Amino acid sequence: MRTTGIALFGILSVLAWGTTAPAAVTDRLPEIHGFVQAHAAARLGSVECAPRTTCSWPYNEQRLQLKTEGDGLEGTLGYAAKLDLLHDAALGNLELDVRKLHADYNAERFTVRVGRQVVTWGVADLLFINDTFPKDWVSFFGGLPLEYLKLGSDAVRLDLFPEFSDLQLVLADFRKDRLPGRDRFVLPGPDTPTALDEPSGLEASLRASRHFGSWDAALYFSHTHYRAPALSSEACPSRPAYRISA
Repeated sequence: MRTTGIALFGILSVLAWGTTAPAAVTDRLPEIHGFVQAHAAARLGSVECAPRTTCSWPYNEQRLQLKTEGDGLEGTLGYAAKLDLLHDAALGNLELDVRKLHADYNAERFTVRVGRQVVTWGVADLLFINDTFPKDWVSFFGGLPLEYLKLGSDAVRLDLFPEFSDLQLVLADFRKDRLPGRDRFVLPGPDTPTALDEPSGLEASLRASRHFGSWDAALYFSHTHYRAPALSSEACPSRPAYRISA
């Protein structure tokens, strides 16, 4: 399954639900919220930049974000979407960033979410011991709001609620981290290497958690890949990374 497969399925699910749901479910139009944001950063003083680096103004972007969410059938079905239209004047780019676009099904003992979604596992902000999901380090080091650190995953998420524990299973297509490059940043050493063999196939992540009085215990398992590029496919082959932690 390629990177856009699950996201496309999520889009079709949302559209199909909106067009085929009975009138009692869609008796009101969804509310659309959003904001306009400008972000700029300049270098002060004399800095020696590489020829291809935007030296004086590495950031000069304008962003329009639109988001909506809703549910129907007494909360059984749901959907959410968050889209960013970004104009990057520093690099001369215009792009549409689908940050979130998923459909939900909620039952008494389980929930299913399909589409692009942000999954965060951890105990606090910026503590990623168990969070193996993709991140945008360019936005983080560029000073954008903290929500832009996390990238959305094209995934199927299943939450189960048996009596003995809460279980969450995430099956996601591989998406690499977005790392700082020389288009904006002044970096030492040689160019950042590019992976020659990008992993394919699904990643699997499982979390089991339970409360013991005032304590919260969790066990994590992830079958994934390193999201930073390797020097070459021969010197540093892309191998699955297993992680089990509690």
